[in-house]
Amino acid sequence: MLYPKDSGVKVERHEGSMKIEWRWKCEDKASMTVVATMISVTAIMVAVLPEKPGQEMSHGSRLSFYILVCLALPSMYSYVLSCYLNRTKVHCEQERITVQAWPFPWFKTFEVPTKGLKQFFVTQSRSNSRKHWTLYFLDADSNYRELGKYFTSEIAAFQMCHELQDFYGLEDLPVYGQNTLPHQPGPRGQQKK
Repeated sequence: MLYPKDSGVKVERHEGSMKIEWRWKCEDKASMTVVATMISVTAIMVAVLPEKPGQEMSHGSRLSFYILVCLALPSMYSYVLSCYLNRTKVHCEQERITVQAWPFPWFKTFEVPTKGLKQFFVTQSRSNSRKHWTLYFLDADSNYRELGKYFTSEIAAFQMCHELQDFYGLEDLPVYGQNTLPHQPGPRGQQKK
């Protein structure tokens, strides 16, 4: 069977370890860049250009405008920068998997012990009416846990899944069928009585 690869996923294999890195899919980075630039230009024009007679802004209106701009622009530019600079790194060793997302400070680095690891699998998830691919794993008790998401493509998600399964020597077993969330198993065969 052939397994296509996504050029956006970087895999480095070393003796006893593996590193995987990818950038998150950010569909609206171009539109947010344009909006942030337009707001910046508008703020500069309001500050620099003289007002026409009879169309002067009151001091309260001008202050409200600057407060709004000072609150909106930093968050918008932070989001735009994170769209261009984001990446997730997964460091695999025989006894643990370490996952780190950058530059988001609210995503903490976490470790997953690999003892009893059963399977990696990919599903399609929905967030804010957008579809994205999420990578999960099953632990020794068949509990599922998220390992990564926001892949640039379906191929990237499955590539990562296959790389991890190959590294840990796991057989590719079906998990609830394809493209269903683990907590929504879908129809099952009739139980024999």
